[in-house]
Amino acid sequence: MIGEERAEFERAYQHALAEAADSLDLTRVLDVLRAYRRIAWLTRQQGLQAHRRMLDKAATILRTGQHTDAVSNEQVQALIEERLGQQPVDQVIQAHTALDQIAARRPGPPRTPAS
Repeated sequence: MIGEERAEFERAYQHALAEAADSLDLTRVLDVLRAYRRIAWLTRQQGLQAHRRMLDKAATILRTGQHTDAVSNEQVQALIEERLGQQPVDQVIQAHTALDQIAARRPGPPRTPAS
């Protein structure tokens, strides 16, 4: 974790421990550990610099409401279709749906409940 996150973790953890001491319930402690474990894992996967850039970008988006690197759904779909070199995604989905409907009408062995 980066410095600010580490400090936030320590504050949240100490607060959760104090709550647990009063209530004898560790739920909040476990919630804090679970949340910051994810952050630590993400930081390790990305590397410190990439994690810092991600946090800075998120802060900018929250502050300005603008995401300058965003692309539309249509652009993403076109890129997927280009990379796959296949039919448009909607046609692929329709084909799979039709195959599922055919398979559902086909007689087969009776299904038994899972035990």
